Amino acid sequence: MDDVPNPYSDDDAWDPDAPSPEESPSTELANIPEFPNAITYYDVLGLERKAECSTEQISQAFKDRLLATEGHGEESRARSKARALLEARDTLKLHKSTYEEMLEHLGPRLGHQTFIQWRIAGMPSDTTAWMREHKPENQTFRDEGYSPDS
Repeated sequence: MDDVPNPYSDDDAWDPDAPSPEESPSTELANIPEFPNAITYYDVLGLERKAECSTEQISQAFKDRLLATEGHGEESRARSKARALLEARDTLKLHKSTYEEMLEHLGPRLGHQTFIQWRIAGMPSDTTAWMREHKPENQTFRDEGYSPDS
């Protein structure tokens, strides 16, 4: 496993919840060059979004994607991809029900962005009340083309 990049190398106490110097935590996954078409953490791990997705499947998808990580000569790109994979795995293992609730109610893109905002806000325990207080109508971004009935 010498070819798998260590996401923590050359980092002083890397905190996945702390914003990187360049940007805030993955509010827009499409901004990560390694995942240009990703909208949700499921896309990052290459998983279908379904309720039956087990923690074993999440772990296996994480391992498969991590082993396939290539920096194309740039260690920072490999580290960026590994960080996104770690963030996706940890979210789907630890906060899957909350993440799913937000995706279900708000659509994939807006649900993901709202989840990141919820995490930054300190993960309030009453997510339904928090989502009601932070309605999408009050946000400047929209989940274009998403219909909750589809």
